[in-house]
Amino acid sequence: MKLHMTSLSVALLFSLVPAVASGTPSGADVAHYEGGFYVGGGLGAAYVLINDLAEPDPYQPSISGSQGYGPGAGTRLAIGYDVAGVVAVELVGGAHVALSSRTDRVRSLALSQLGLGVRFELGVAPRWRMSVGAAGLWAQVDDAVAVGSWGLAGEGSIEVEYAAVLRHFVVGLSCSFIMPLNPVRLLVSVGPTIKYVF
Repeated sequence: MKLHMTSLSVALLFSLVPAVASGTPSGADVAHYEGGFYVGGGLGAAYVLINDLAEPDPYQPSISGSQGYGPGAGTRLAIGYDVAGVVAVELVGGAHVALSSRTDRVRSLALSQLGLGVRFELGVAPRWRMSVGAAGLWAQVDDAVAVGSWGLAGEGSIEVEYAAVLRHFVVGLSCSFIMPLNPVRLLVSVGPTIKYVF
């Protein structure tokens, strides 16, 4: 009896090896990641690529020209609904900060945003997906000197996702571009993401 159970266990183990080695999810696993509600977020490094206030003022050199914001960091949150793994609609929010080269009291640029976005998704391999997204944002820009102002902004992003072995979780790497419109600034953020699928 014991020999029979051992043989059965060995046979079962070897029957699972190909599936584990291939990393291919079962039909139920695939269905689980294609559609439904999700909540996710990410952290990343940020950098200001464009800033229309970067030109120095020849009359006040001590308080301008230092608008050359550079590296920083940011976070992004999203709550959305995925339709059959093809398109997703999401509520997005986040905050970013970029350091400044100014020598006066301005030391950083803060950006907070909230908006509505859409993502288009494409499965590229078992458990792997790529998506591109766009969002309209209501954003506040604050340089710690002038009163922070709210205005329109746009966001574009591209992301690669992997459906983790741990059920419900999806991890990824995202690159996003955020552009407040008044004044015009362009900030890029790159970093890892994690998503919980209901």
